[in-house]
Amino acid sequence: MARETKSKQIGSHRYEVTQLGAIEGRAVLAHLMQLFGGMVSGIAGGGKPDMVSGFTALASSITPDRLTFFCDTFSPWTQVHKGPNKVQVLKDIFDDHFAANYAEMMQWLAFCLEVNFASFLGESGALAGFLRVAGSSDSPSPKA
Repeated sequence: MARETKSKQIGSHRYEVTQLGAIEGRAVLAHLMQLFGGMVSGIAGGGKPDMVSGFTALASSITPDRLTFFCDTFSPWTQVHKGPNKVQVLKDIFDDHFAANYAEMMQWLAFCLEVNFASFLGESGALAGFLRVAGSSDSPSPKA
């Protein structure tokens, strides 16, 4: 089975994300399961559903090392279209590309999770939704 590549406009850039292979993907899945574990325990902790506690637990689980892991894992599999005939691998431009643009970075990460884990997260998965809180693009998202 070939890996799919999907495309989405976020801000003024179009991102093309290619799915991870199973070996890299399973490491990401382990991190996602740890994140969801904290969220589920936060929701269940008060005896009744408490989404604020769940999202607080999720946010506290996103450490600098974990965020670095996600960015370092997905950036080599992402191409950024920065204008006509100008395409770059995100890994090569990451530091400058997202400087002072963390909302777009979180939207890109949410898109990477959707591309790779839609069957696990569902179309409106909790983690992808959490990451989208940083903001959303008003532009439609073209499919590759």
